[in-house]
Amino acid sequence: MKVPTLKGITFVPRDKGGFTLALDHPTRADFEALLHWLPEGWEVDFHDPYFPQLSDPGAYVLIQRRGDQFLHRLGNHGWLNRWTHQSPDLLAAYLQLVADYPGERTPFDGPIMVKPAYRSAWDDQGAD
Repeated sequence: MKVPTLKGITFVPRDKGGFTLALDHPTRADFEALLHWLPEGWEVDFHDPYFPQLSDPGAYVLIQRRGDQFLHRLGNHGWLNRWTHQSPDLLAAYLQLVADYPGERTPFDGPIMVKPAYRSAWDDQGAD
């Protein structure tokens, strides 16, 4: 699979398929380009350490694309929200915020990944 060349993001192949993103001061534009490249049937997967603790710390976030539409979902142990539509501009800002997290990283945080989706957000409705 051909991946884009982005100044602040390097795609590192994963043994399980997909890529881990190695980040070197990525910009919002880097993340927007990543989202517009994201193949249909794939997802961006990351941990948001800012999300208020409802069960375990933070929230796990998935982003999927179909055409020019983007859906995202948050969840953690014991809870999962619905897929919701969001603009790529706001999602890129969200990714940059998490990438720039200044606090101490925990084992929950892990890398940002791009990988084949476990299941399609569009088949797993309801999307709002």
